[in-house]
Amino acid sequence: EQAAIKQTYNSYGDYSGRQVGTERRTPLDAPHDQARRGKSERPPDFSLSDKRKIERNMADDAKQTKLHNSWTLWYDNPRLAPEGTSWHDQLKNLGTFNSAEEFWSIFNNIQPSSALALNSNYHLFREGIEPTWEDGANKNGGKFVLTLPKKDAKAGKGDEWWLFTVLAVIGETMDAAGDEVCGCVVSIRKGQDRIALWLKSCDRKACTEVGARWKKCLEVSNKTSLRYQAHKDAAKSGRSFQNQIRFEV
Repeated sequence: EQAAIKQTYNSYGDYSGRQVGTERRTPLDAPHDQARRGKSERPPDFSLSDKRKIERNMADDAKQTKLHNSWTLWYDNPRLAPEGTSWHDQLKNLGTFNSAEEFWSIFNNIQPSSALALNSNYHLFREGIEPTWEDGANKNGGKFVLTLPKKDAKAGKGDEWWLFTVLAVIGETMDAAGDEVCGCVVSIRKGQDRIALWLKSCDRKACTEVGARWKKCLEVSNKTSLRYQAHKDAAKSGRSFQNQIRFEV
């Protein structure tokens, strides 16, 4: 299914909204183009013309590549929110999709992660699951964390790994059981960026199997460790990443 999702890409343009047509571009070309333009302090959003184009693309394509589940893309940046705004209130829903074509229509009209301002996060989760530790689907689970040095992020590696992670998540290629993966998050920070894969449990066997598949999907070095942290530990400490490592792959 992940291959089918990739094949739909050329019909839906690049990340800047330009139609690719017959060009033989890859999904990884466009993020690098926008990354060179500099980071944006503006939250990602759709213009009216963008929304109409998305609706037209969806309506015109009767033979959409349906996904097994529907997924919702979220964005947040507490630094850009008005003072006193709760985290939940400043969380922005960018759209829900259940086909490859709908996914590309949304993904190609937002900024790549490398162009986001510091402290920004994209969250991609199954429809009905909010990107919070306390959500019923997340509260007993945790996340694998992949750290990305800024030198690699500037070279485009972050956009590449984020895209590959998203495709594997919505294509459901990492989860043999079909319900272990809740979503994924990319976080832009000053020292290093992070990509996290959120799972519903802390079962070592089930989680390490998913983590190993994620690692294979990203084609990262064997020296790279994916470390698992429990959401309950994060809720107690109030910190997203500096928590006990339960296990790693």
